[in-house]
Amino acid sequence: LVAAIAGLARLVRWRGLATIAHPSLFALHVGYAFLPLGYLLWAGSIVSGDPRLLDAARHAFGTGVLGVMCVAVQTSVVRRHEGRPLARDPLGDAAVVLHLVAAIARLATPFAEEPLGATGLAAIAWIAGQAFLLAALASAWRHTSARCAAVPSGSPTGGDVASRGALERVDEI
Repeated sequence: LVAAIAGLARLVRWRGLATIAHPSLFALHVGYAFLPLGYLLWAGSIVSGDPRLLDAARHAFGTGVLGVMCVAVQTSVVRRHEGRPLARDPLGDAAVVLHLVAAIARLATPFAEEPLGATGLAAIAWIAGQAFLLAALASAWRHTSARCAAVPSGSPTGGDVASRGALERVDEI
């Protein structure tokens, strides 16, 4: 219970709603919110002895914290690797939202009258989220490949976009 309160206090201090204009950053806050929720569910399972709460806590940690936060980080990395600002990306945003739906559905599964339906929804949302993440990665790869092809072969970076971006930042200093 103390861990849940401490995690929630930290989350509130971070002012996550201020990041809502930047979906990748906001998704990190949403993903982190599953951490105190997981601790709260875990504490509830200890106090009440209800195994459904422990099952929900495990899924809060797994699909919530790890799933949502990892996809948020991955979509951010894709944007940064392309040299794009942290702006809205329909493919990446859809991936994050679908993973969030999967996490919520998975948390609801132990309490659902039809657990198989909730599990099915979670699975479909997770798979679709992974498909959108893959599409975002493929889009980034196509854009990066086009930029690499435009770099002369004798350039100091040898066509490496990440190195070229680092050199451009050094030139700006």
